[in-house]
Amino acid sequence: MRYEKYFYETIDLLTKNNLLKYKGKIYKGCNGYPRVEVIDDVNDLCKNIDNPKVLEVGCGSGLNIYLLHSLNPNIEIHGFEYTNSRIASTIVNLFYTPIIKNLFLADVCDLKMPDNSFDVVYSIHVLEQLGQEKAEIALKEMWRVCKKGIVLSEPSVHGANLYEKWRMKTLGYCKNLYSVAEKLPNSKIIVYKEDTIRTYPNTSYHLIVKKI
Repeated sequence: MRYEKYFYETIDLLTKNNLLKYKGKIYKGCNGYPRVEVIDDVNDLCKNIDNPKVLEVGCGSGLNIYLLHSLNPNIEIHGFEYTNSRIASTIVNLFYTPIIKNLFLADVCDLKMPDNSFDVVYSIHVLEQLGQEKAEIALKEMWRVCKKGIVLSEPSVHGANLYEKWRMKTLGYCKNLYSVAEKLPNSKIIVYKEDTIRTYPNTSYHLIVKKI
């Protein structure tokens, strides 16, 4: 994984410019833009739930948690990372927020927690790094510990150009989680599409699965 060594991103990264793809066109925009769509959908899934409890898989430097907490401070947000260095980044960035007590180390392929522990579970470009086989295991674990649904933004071969397909193969990324999601027990896929705004050229598809 690319984050095994110490790697730190400040909250300021959200406002820095990067190449983004929007409606087929490439332009410069803030790094935070591609994350907002996922964060909005997590918040939407939490509607009509009393005291919603949410888990971010691979919280990295805490940027997504920061956005979600800013959007809806009433959500009880938890997050975990696989390495000490990455969770240290999250702790630094979220030190003065109530989320600081909800951060921990874990392996998404083997979550040591009961079924239905959280209302919503989400991840943004985390499972991609596990490769297809482990990403499928991780998705099933995320499904097991959620009550209402999961929200993902991960690579997909659908809509990818030749370079993006080569990039996914070269980096050993997972390529498609749709076929796994549609076989999850008591599941209904309500969204599967290219992210409205995404970092270019990082192929990214939006997947929302609800329990029925």
